[in-house]
Amino acid sequence: MKKLMLILPLLIFCTTLSFGQQPPRNKADRIIEGGQLAVDIVNIFKKGGNKKDKAASSDEDCNEGISELCFQNKGKNAIKVIVKFKENTTVEPTELIIPAKGEECSFIQTQGIYSYQVQEKNEKGEYVDIRKGEMIVKPCEEITKNIKE
Repeated sequence: MKKLMLILPLLIFCTTLSFGQQPPRNKADRIIEGGQLAVDIVNIFKKGGNKKDKAASSDEDCNEGISELCFQNKGKNAIKVIVKFKENTTVEPTELIIPAKGEECSFIQTQGIYSYQVQEKNEKGEYVDIRKGEMIVKPCEEITKNIKE
């Protein structure tokens, strides 16, 4: 209940800010915006939680040193992400196929330096390189990479 009392003034403030913006054009837009607001409120409450429970769960997950690597595709086309462990070439690369506006994750057990390659599906259905990079993965880390158009 305390969280609701803290969030309510924020929602009122955000609503008053939106009056200066152009109103939605049709009923479907209003429904979508209302749904997004409801999802945002639910996410706020989910993230709040009990701090003791969060600490305990993160300690349990961290015992094995497993990291989580996620890629979010903000583009209009499907993408393929290839993640390779640079320090050991015998480890098979991980491939993630991510639909438009989608997200995929992979778990990584070995810490170290990884390279990633992002490919976008073109009109012919072939994947072409759009980005390459490297990252350091540490134990128990949660990494999210946003891929925009």
